[in-house]
Amino acid sequence: MTYHIDLLLEEERRTARPRYAFAALVTGGVAFVAALLLAALLLFLSARSVRVQVASAQTHWDVLRPKHEALLKLRGGLQTARAASRQLDACTHARLGWGEELASLQAAVPAAVQLTELRVTQFTGLASSNSTKVVRSYDLRLSGKVGGEDAADQVRSLMTYLSSPACTGRIASVTVPAGGFRKDPARGAARTDCLFEILCRYRARSFE
Repeated sequence: MTYHIDLLLEEERRTARPRYAFAALVTGGVAFVAALLLAALLLFLSARSVRVQVASAQTHWDVLRPKHEALLKLRGGLQTARAASRQLDACTHARLGWGEELASLQAAVPAAVQLTELRVTQFTGLASSNSTKVVRSYDLRLSGKVGGEDAADQVRSLMTYLSSPACTGRIASVTVPAGGFRKDPARGAARTDCLFEILCRYRARSFE
């Protein structure tokens, strides 16, 4: 049997705790510095990767820029062409085919009636006071001579035809302006010769 005799006094004894605390402090400091260095390295590598990606994207954009600018010009031209096409469609929709109107008028004029003037006036405006729809309307003014005892009947017959669906059906109203039916003041005119004016107002046509 071996005996161990401790000859140190209690106040002479030394503990290992301070040594362990110092070692732990040194180890923690080293670990902290290492973590900072690792974070700095990762940040540097990340920044370098971002710079490489930005440079690559810039190079790619430099290649695509001319195509992009050409595409923008093409799109602008396409929008302009579409706007012009819509305007043409609107004008076509609001336009009145006067060839058909005049052909129908020619077939309706009695033999005793002589047309001396035909004047068309167009107006563009809102469909009504509380509407934003733009419409186009037309006025057709006919001037002429008519003779015979039934001169007034001839003019009324022409007006009736113009306002009927048998004509074109696009005339909203047919009127004789004030003083639009009168005796012919020309020298040599017969007693029954008369001058007349007829105003035909067409239905408004929308641009849509």
